Order: sequence, then C-alpha cells, then structure tokens
Amino acid sequence: MKKIIKWFGIIALAAIFGFTFTACDKDDPPDNGDSTITISGTPRMGAKLTAVSSDNFFYGDYHWYYGYDPDGIYWNFIYSDNLSGQNNSELIIRIEWLHSYIKATRTAKYDGISVYESNILGPVLPITITGTPKVGEKLIAITSGDGWKDDFGWYYADSANATIWTGIITGISGNNKSELTITSDLVGKFISANRGHSSLNTGHGYPSNTLGPVTN
Repeated sequence: MKKIIKWFGIIALAAIFGFTFTACDKDDPPDNGDSTITISGTPRMGAKLTAVSSDNFFYGDYHWYYGYDPDGIYWNFIYSDNLSGQNNSELIIRIEWLHSYIKATRTAKYDGISVYESNILGPVLPITITGTPKVGEKLIAITSGDGWKDDFGWYYADSANATIWTGIITGISGNNKSELTITSDLVGKFISANRGHSSLNTGHGYPSNTLGPVTN
C-alpha cells in the first residue's frame, strides 16, 4: 500500500489563513489506480540505485532519504549533489550510509502536496556475496565504486554472529580472488568475505554479508 506524507507546514498555514483542504490518509489514497514508485539496485556501497514511477501520476524530482530503522519515522534527506539522472532518479551510495536503509519519494500531481514513498532497500553493505551455500557451488564477492584495494579474503565460522572467523585458503579463484567454490569441509559453516579499502587503516577490511550454513 502506498504511503502519503502529510506536509505539516501546509496544515499550519491552513490554520492561520482559514482555508481548508482534504488530506488523504495512507489507507484512503486518491484514485490513482496502481501508480507506484519503485527503487531498484543492490544496496551496496558505491552501487547505483534507480527510482522509477509507474506512470504520470507523479511529477517533479525524486527526493531520497536514508535511515537506520526501516520502520522508523526519522529519515535523513540526501542532497542533490549525490544524485543524477532525469528528475534526480539515480543515487550512488556513499560510504557514509553504510548499514542504513534507503527510500525515495515523489509528489503527486493531483494536489501538488501529497508525497508518495517508494519501497525501502537495505541495509547498505560494503561488500555482497551471492550464490548458494552448498558443496560444489560457487560464491562470488562483489564490490562497487572506487577505493578498493588488495584481494578478497574468505572466512568461515560456526555461526553467522561469530566473533572468530577462520581464513579459507582452498577453492578460491577469479579476479582479486572474488570467487569461492565450496568444499565439503565447510559443511555446517557460515561464509563471509572482506576486502581492504582506502578509507580504512592498513590491515583492516570491510566485511560482506554472511551466507550459510553450508549444506551437502
């Protein structure tokens, strides 16, 4: 269901000057058919997200926000110098937004006031690994943007929330050691990767998401 943000400044002006208008509740939107705003892309540092409107129910630029609670009410406005594309429809994710969630909004034409929200993507990760954690399958580590250095490191642990991870030295291949073919000794383990970045001290790396447990 589409959400509508009410502009409380407009409500205040209405009270001062004595005019009225009808505000739409999120459960009672105007007759806009199936109009939606959708953002797509991988929520990964340096990656691009793209906002698309389903039709011409909306107008003007997209506005982008990041926050740390996808169900919360506090969201931080992302300024236009981080945006590109027609109507600011594209966003390159910055390092400052790691572990946050991202959404976009756009104004409805019918009153020029009601603002509709997109879906929410996140949390933003520095590295993502994809694939099926199964013996014989290949996992791939991916980074976006600039500043990355050195090869990927691959690790396993007994749980996804473990504090101690052991390095993997076999089954690794690909550019910058970005691929891992899972071997039978990893059954029951959880897999993660990391990679150095110019924003970090030497010897440290950003971690990826975790996949597992590995199955036969």
